[in-house]
Amino acid sequence: MATRVGIERTYLTRMETGLATEQLQRVFAILREVGYELAIVARDNIG
Repeated sequence: MATRVGIERTYLTRMETGLATEQLQRVFAILREVGYELAIVARDNIG
């Protein structure tokens, strides 16, 4: 999967194990500050 989305395997592993990355923490902080939240919705057809 990492190759398909163009990221390092270690980065994907950190995400899969629930370890927050600094970049994601920053994105969430910015979204909270401007009054938004991020929702993850599963697609029916994952390809």
